[in-house]
Amino acid sequence: QDRYPMPGDLHHAVWEAVRLGTSPERFAVLAEGDAYRVRQFTDPLAFQSQLGMYEIKWLYVQLVAWLVPVTGAMHAGYVINLAAAAGLFAVLAWWLAAVRMLNLAPLVVALLMVARFPSLATAETPDLLNVALVCAALLLLDRRHAVAGALAAVLAVAVRPDSIVLVA
Repeated sequence: QDRYPMPGDLHHAVWEAVRLGTSPERFAVLAEGDAYRVRQFTDPLAFQSQLGMYEIKWLYVQLVAWLVPVTGAMHAGYVINLAAAAGLFAVLAWWLAAVRMLNLAPLVVALLMVARFPSLATAETPDLLNVALVCAALLLLDRRHAVAGALAAVLAVAVRPDSIVLVA
């Protein structure tokens, strides 16, 4: 943001980098997929207003920065969500096993499908990572692992600060 003091310059530079780094089909989805994306694509001030939302999602931004050299900019979010999905399934399976209800796993999977889990898993947002960490925190606290539960809760807040409401 410091390199581009004018919102229009930053907006142009970011969208040009996205255009050059994606297929035309993917770019169309990113720029015109819904009303929010259209506004971000067409309005430099709307785009700039959202930057603060990512500055406070410290852990998610750090994970993306660490992964970009390995996965490329367009795949880092997918890698994070793949790991978060695996972590969430592990937490849910552990929890079901801990309460001797592992036989309900197919029902949990069905409920996740009804709740549009695949869309969340491919959304390239910090939401799934946050859900996985909050679930891990709750499970760890429930199993009387207070220190590990507190650490998972702190990590959840570092991913999405608004989760402090649930964590508190």
